[in-house]
Amino acid sequence: IDHLVIYEKYKTVFVIETKRWSGKIIGKRSDDKWKQVLRGEEHWYRNPIKQNEYHISKLKNKYVGYKMINVVVFVNNDNIPKLKNVISQDELYNFIMKYNK
Repeated sequence: IDHLVIYEKYKTVFVIETKRWSGKIIGKRSDDKWKQVLRGEEHWYRNPIKQNEYHISKLKNKYVGYKMINVVVFVNNDNIPKLKNVISQDELYNFIMKYNK
C-alpha cells in the first residue's frame, strides 16, 4: 500500500497506489497486465487496479463499515488510460475533495 487517506467524517478510506511509469500506458480494468510503451519498447506490469484491490481486501477487516475507494495515481504522466479512479497526481486533491460534498 503506497498511501491511505482516511476520511473519518464520511467513513471513507482512499487506498492509493502510486505509479511513476513514464511513456504511454495502455490497459483496461479487466487486464491482468498493463503495457508501458517507452522509446519504442514495450514493458508489461501488473495491473495497478487489481494490485490495489488486493490491498483493499486486506484492509477491510481493519476498517469495518468504511467505504474503500481504489485510486491509482500516476506521477508526472498524463498519458494514462482514461478509466474511473485512474488519475494523474494533479487530479488527486480534487478527486478526494469531491467526497466532502
